Amino acid sequence: MTEIREQVKDIQLSIREISKKAQKTDDVVRFDIGQPDFDTPEHVKEHAREKLDLKQGYTSTHGKESLREAIAEEENRKQGVSGVEADQVVATCGGMEAIYATYAAYLEKDDAVALNNPSWGPYKLIADVHGADYESTRYFDGGELRGEAQRPDTRVRDSNSDYA
Repeated sequence: MTEIREQVKDIQLSIREISKKAQKTDDVVRFDIGQPDFDTPEHVKEHAREKLDLKQGYTSTHGKESLREAIAEEENRKQGVSGVEADQVVATCGGMEAIYATYAAYLEKDDAVALNNPSWGPYKLIADVHGADYESTRYFDGGELRGEAQRPDTRVRDSNSDYA
C-alpha cells in the first residue's frame, strides 16, 4: 500500500473540521463555505435553469471561452491596459483549485513563498503540501513591496491586497 506524503499527513485543522464543530453550536455566526445568510437571487436561479436545459455538458478545462474573454476584458478595463488576453486566463471552480494549481505549476521543494499578513489560511497549507518555505510579511507599504516579498529567491508572491 502506498503511504501518504508527510506534508499531507501534517496538514493542520481545516475549515471543514471547524465547520463541523460550528454545526453543533446554536449561537455561532457562520461564515464558512457555502453558508450565506440569504437565498440565491431568483434571476440567478432562473439563469441556471436555462443553462441546465441546454444540456451543454462539460466545458474546457481552462473555462468557457466567453467567460475567459469577459474576464480578460474586465482586467484590461480595471488596470487601464490592453495586454490581458483570454488565452492567459484560466477559470476555476473556486479559489482553492486556482491556488493549488498555481502552486503545483510553479513550486519546487524549498522554493520561497511570500504570503501577505494577514492572509487566507489555505495559502500556507498549500505551500506546505508542496514543500515550499514561506514567509509571512506585511507585503506592502504604500504600494511598495517590502520585507521577504523583495527576496530574489522568492518564487511565488501571494497577496490579497488592492496593490497586487
